[in-house]
Amino acid sequence: MLQTGSNIFSFGNARPVDQNGDYKIDANNDRVIIGSKDPKYIFGMTNNFNYKNFELTFFVYGKMGYLYDTGGENEGAKGSQRSINYYNDNNINSEYQKPIYSAGTGDAYYPILGYRNGSFLKMRNISLGYHFDKDLVQNLGLSKLRIYFQVNNPGMVFTKVKWTDLDTQTTASNRGITLGLNVGF
Repeated sequence: MLQTGSNIFSFGNARPVDQNGDYKIDANNDRVIIGSKDPKYIFGMTNNFNYKNFELTFFVYGKMGYLYDTGGENEGAKGSQRSINYYNDNNINSEYQKPIYSAGTGDAYYPILGYRNGSFLKMRNISLGYHFDKDLVQNLGLSKLRIYFQVNNPGMVFTKVKWTDLDTQTTASNRGITLGLNVGF
C-alpha cells in the first residue's frame, strides 16, 4: 500500500498516480492535464423538409471535445443515489471506487474519477405540420390553415453521460409537447 500522510490507499479506493516518483501525492508535482471543461465545438443545425402539404422541421444542438465533471461518486446521498458500477470483490473492473458513505471519511481522492467525455448531440425541437389545401381554406373564409404537432427537447441523440442532460446540466426533464393551429384571415 502507498501511504501519504494519514491517507492509506486500499483495494477499491481511487488511487492517483505518483507522476514524478517521489512517493508523495503532491498537487504541484503530480497533476496532469487530461482535457478541458470548455467545449472545442458548439454547434446547432435547423432544417425544414416539405413534401406535398406536410412540413417537418427540426433543430439539433451539440457540444464536442470537452470533459464534464460529475464530481465523482461518494454514495453520500443514499436515499437518492443513482445506480452506479462500483468496486466490490466480485466487480474489480468497475467504473467507480468502492462505496464511501461519508465524504469526510474514506477516500479523499474520489473526485478524480468524475471526469467524463461531455460530448453530446441533442434534438432540441421537432415539429410536424400539415398545410390544408388553399381551396378548402378559402371556402372557410381563411387565407391559410395549418395544424402541427411539436416536441421540445425530445432527448439526446448521442451522449456518453446517460444520467443527466448535459445541455441543461440537470437530471430534470424539461420536455414539452404542443398541438397547435395556425390560422390566417
